[in-house]
Amino acid sequence: MVDPEKQRLLDLGMHVHKALRMLKMGESATITCDKFTDEEISQYIVAYAFHKKKWFSAKFDPTNLSFAATRAPPPPWPKEEIDEEPDAE
Repeated sequence: MVDPEKQRLLDLGMHVHKALRMLKMGESATITCDKFTDEEISQYIVAYAFHKKKWFSAKFDPTNLSFAATRAPPPPWPKEEIDEEPDAE
């Protein structure tokens, strides 16, 4: 028997994954919040983006209880300063 919480996470993953997996740059998908909260879906979109290295712009529509997710280019990460000198111990 599958743990109910584990099954819920699997269902959430399938729900979001089906909507996002085939999006090309600039394409959009709608993810409904019928069985899951907007916060759960938002967090899963972020986790999916980091895992797959595919970035999305997601906006929540409270009227329709859904997210409009658009495939986007990677965010402009701040450049790290490179320390040329080794640390003195």
